Amino acid sequence: MECCQTRDNKRTVPFLVVGNKVDRLNDRKIRADDVEQWCRNNGDIPHLEVSAKDGTRVTDLFEKAARLGYRNKTEHTIMPLTADSMKLEQKVVKKKGCC
Repeated sequence: MECCQTRDNKRTVPFLVVGNKVDRLNDRKIRADDVEQWCRNNGDIPHLEVSAKDGTRVTDLFEKAARLGYRNKTEHTIMPLTADSMKLEQKVVKKKGCC
């Protein structure tokens, strides 16, 4: 998680833990309690369990991701990319032959 946090330990990229195949509870490999504890211990990361097969909570997932992204955008100043903020260099590669 360090790579996604600022020096003052604030998360700069929104995270959402997603467990798929909730429609196959009998085949579960990780307990829900373990997921909840891990998310709590790692900065209260929100989590959802979904099923891509039958669509369970897929809409909830996209809505939650959109809300997290919007909240992150309003909390952090985003520097727009402009020609002045980027250095563009074009390298010409000469090919041998016809192709």
